[in-house]
Amino acid sequence: MKKSTPLTASLIALALAPLTAHATNYTFTKIASTHDNSTINSFALASIASNGTVIYRAFDSSDPSGASYGTYHLYTASASSNYLPTSVAAQNNAPIVRFSNGPFAVNSSGAAAFGSNSTTSAHYVALFSNDGTGPVDRADTYLGASFTSLGNAPVQINDSGTLAFYGTPHAGLPSIFTLDNNGLHTIASAGGPAGITLSGNVALDNNGDVAFIGTSTLGGYTVFTHTAAGLAAIADDQGNYFSTFYAPSISDHTSTLANVAFRANLSPSIGGGSEIWAYVNGALEQITHTNAGVFNTAALGNTGVNSSGTVVFFAPLANGGNGIFTGDNLATDTIIKTGDALDGSTFTSGNLTTLALNDAGQIVFNATLADNSTGIYLATPTAVPEPMSLSLLTLGSLALLTRRNRAR
Repeated sequence: MKKSTPLTASLIALALAPLTAHATNYTFTKIASTHDNSTINSFALASIASNGTVIYRAFDSSDPSGASYGTYHLYTASASSNYLPTSVAAQNNAPIVRFSNGPFAVNSSGAAAFGSNSTTSAHYVALFSNDGTGPVDRADTYLGASFTSLGNAPVQINDSGTLAFYGTPHAGLPSIFTLDNNGLHTIASAGGPAGITLSGNVALDNNGDVAFIGTSTLGGYTVFTHTAAGLAAIADDQGNYFSTFYAPSISDHTSTLANVAFRANLSPSIGGGSEIWAYVNGALEQITHTNAGVFNTAALGNTGVNSSGTVVFFAPLANGGNGIFTGDNLATDTIIKTGDALDGSTFTSGNLTTLALNDAGQIVFNATLADNSTGIYLATPTAVPEPMSLSLLTLGSLALLTRRNRAR
């Protein structure tokens, strides 16, 4: 008769000890790939809505549409249609002449927003939204229209159909606007009491809150938010740490305080480089550290953030290669990096936009693989047992082991 194995203090301590953190598990879904269409040469600038609907740009070499070398198309795709592409618009297809800079935006209803040169516009760009029936001109620079310029910056859309963009009105200063069913609203204008100068990139959430970068005579380079409470500065270049800011992203929340993430260049006086930072639950949070030695901090990329405070970003690695990460601990914070398996090949490089992450934790990105294909992929987090659950499972297994031994 075998002796039972007792639940010793050391075994109990082992079961209850905190577990080493592990990276979140992800499943990867192919949204589109050059493998699937011989006339598509490349994909880029993918963004995701709160319900997982994706928008991306593709270059089709077989579609001249007024240009002998091919043309760019915008497509949306969703899980409900098994990610079959839905055409939104194409360049050189009236009234669209050429898309403005991305990222392009889509909401949970499948409505897309983008800027473009227009065949009828007297100036540079017309602003379109798409409700599934075709591009609809929402603001323009026609002769006699409200704007003299709409620049070449991205246009944002939220689940309510509100648009956000940068433009210069007649008899007005360059400004950031939102446009909804109640009309046009000025969020911030160049000049003003703070002497603001604006960049063209703006981030918009489902509450209608926005984040953007500007400069101010009161605070130099500054990250601003505009909410129902008004305009607020959440980070600036005072204090000899930050020097400039880029690419703000905002969570797609509906009822909580907006989280904002951004890339920050550091002051040359402290060695320069760049870091990823976030404004989460009303406080600044450092996501990466120049002294960690993990990334090539001179070339950090775009960020995304969600309501839980998760931040995702693209970065080149200090020792070569690149990838998509949530922090600078490669063991726990890697989504995908050079050499990782993907779609029957391996990931070699990629990128993401400031609209790449939603509140479900889904991340959409474009990738180039070792087989020379390019595509759009969706990373979806899978459930991982909580440490306490794993501890209880371990205790349960030990108890079962003891029972069995006693029965022998």
